Amino acid sequence: MFSYAYGKHETGFKEGNPIYEITAAFPDLNDFYFSLIGGAEQKIPIAIFSLLAGVYSAKLNRKYFLSVTSILWSIAILFNSQAESINDLQLYMIAFGSFSAVLNPVALSMIRDYFPPNQRSQANAWFSTVIYWGGAFASLSNFATCQFGWRNTYIGSGAIGIALGIFGIAFLENPIEGKYDPPIEAAPLLENPEMDDRLESLVA
Repeated sequence: MFSYAYGKHETGFKEGNPIYEITAAFPDLNDFYFSLIGGAEQKIPIAIFSLLAGVYSAKLNRKYFLSVTSILWSIAILFNSQAESINDLQLYMIAFGSFSAVLNPVALSMIRDYFPPNQRSQANAWFSTVIYWGGAFASLSNFATCQFGWRNTYIGSGAIGIALGIFGIAFLENPIEGKYDPPIEAAPLLENPEMDDRLESLVA
């Protein structure tokens, strides 16, 4: 929605159309700031915090880790609707990228423990499909931006995200880690008569 509203500011629409709201609210928002807010300030935090999420997903309750961070990135979206300066936009976009970085590594680790190996490929395929469906539905935000304005569209998106995060806390099951992993067998002890003799001499 952000890129759509920003990208329409020179298309000849009459002033006052909702797609002008961002540039009207932030007259100093030039192409440089837009490239940061619409790209780097989201993607770089995702790249960094995805690695941390992979580490902590093995240490934390993944149900709450995923659900709570979903609520937090949705709150960042809500805050974005109330941004009053370019600095506000940058801060909330960085927060959004940081919290949304948790989704993929944690969700994939949960899928591994939800499904046995013979069903895991299909489960991963469904996960990928849902992501692309989400992207398709996200394009509807362009329509919502024109109909309701970008601030109201952010409010609606954030509210839906918070509701889904609460749903996850209430109904999502935290899987047992390594549920379908093969058991680890103890390595056989190697016989070493010479070492046995030394141990016996020490005990004696």
